[in-house]
Amino acid sequence: FISLDDNQTPSWQQRLAMLVTDGQAWFSSPDEFNDPFDCALIADIPVSAKLIRQNAPTLIKRMIDSIGELHPDKDILSEMTALLADIDPQLLLKRINLSMRSTASKLGVFCVSESVDSILMWSHYANNHTGIALRFNPHVKNFSSLGPFGKVKYQSQRPTVDAFFSDNPKTELMDALLIKADFWSYENEWRSIRPNEGRHSIPFDQNIVDSLVFGARCSAIKCGEVKAIIGSRPFSYLRAVGDYDTFRLRFFDA
Repeated sequence: FISLDDNQTPSWQQRLAMLVTDGQAWFSSPDEFNDPFDCALIADIPVSAKLIRQNAPTLIKRMIDSIGELHPDKDILSEMTALLADIDPQLLLKRINLSMRSTASKLGVFCVSESVDSILMWSHYANNHTGIALRFNPHVKNFSSLGPFGKVKYQSQRPTVDAFFSDNPKTELMDALLIKADFWSYENEWRSIRPNEGRHSIPFDQNIVDSLVFGARCSAIKCGEVKAIIGSRPFSYLRAVGDYDTFRLRFFDA
């Protein structure tokens, strides 16, 4: 979904051209999300200094395997290793959580939705139905150039990451990044996550984007501007229209 509001930086024209003509996808940082809980991971560790001491070698190795790969700041790993020597559980937990938040802020995230017919998605992300929605065709040969994508799960409780004492910490860490509050479930979101790529554009095969839906309130002028940017490449256009009998959207060739 793309808003066609003229008061944006970069402009909607630049954003659209990046996707459909330049083959560049903007991967946002979680710091820019409208949900303060999104990707804000919480770690958990044993509160017993004895247990921490017993697991110290494994803990250090798993910190290096997981955070070391996602976040290359070796100073953080050094500090966390030094904290283990003091065996202060509360200080260690605080430092781990700070490190995970720092790691998450550097992630690059590209989000798409299954729900082109969602009234709320059009209202929230396409400027009250005056914008557009682009279709990314998952059946195109080079679709993987944007991925891999993971399906977001929705639940009422925040995930707690036992990232350094579990048998597979990286898997748990990435799974937690795909969990959002259940009141966002209408988004039906999938996301591609890339370490250390936040606020960067990533090249992909633009032929993955093969069609577009104009919002129910998208003006004829905006429709013309959009088509001019896309140009002569093969492309399908639809228009969303409110149904007469239900609170649903219907779609027609545009």
